[in-house]
Amino acid sequence: MKHRRRLDPDAPWALVADADGRAARRLAGRLHRLGFVAYATARGEEALRVARAFRLALAVVDARLRDMPGWALVAGLQQLQRGVPVVLTAADGDAPGEIAARQAGIVYYAAKPLDPRQLAAVAARAVALAVGGTGAPGAGPSARTEHTGTE
Repeated sequence: MKHRRRLDPDAPWALVADADGRAARRLAGRLHRLGFVAYATARGEEALRVARAFRLALAVVDARLRDMPGWALVAGLQQLQRGVPVVLTAADGDAPGEIAARQAGIVYYAAKPLDPRQLAAVAARAVALAVGGTGAPGAGPSARTEHTGTE
């Protein structure tokens, strides 16, 4: 199911990739309320397509996606957009996955469920980085919408 709402054309983009599509949409909704254009998906390949199309200010990635491990998506995001702030979430504290994700360039590792205050703090830092020159909010199409991908 896709859901679209018109948003501020200068809002920064956030990507949420979680194997649980419902959880991804809830998290994208929280980011939307924090001022982001948020795209939710359960699949890493779809997340990479979004990253090819839009400059991201933040990505929140689950350790296990439907089609790839989270660390692999993190590595792909870093190849496409070096320096994009990435938060990796995991339900089970997967140590090897966390190590691989840290090596791929995450900025924060969080146990699920992600605390809304933690999310707000990390999102604020991501926007500060983007405004400081590494994230370029406002890049992309002129008419922004909130997107929710497939489950």
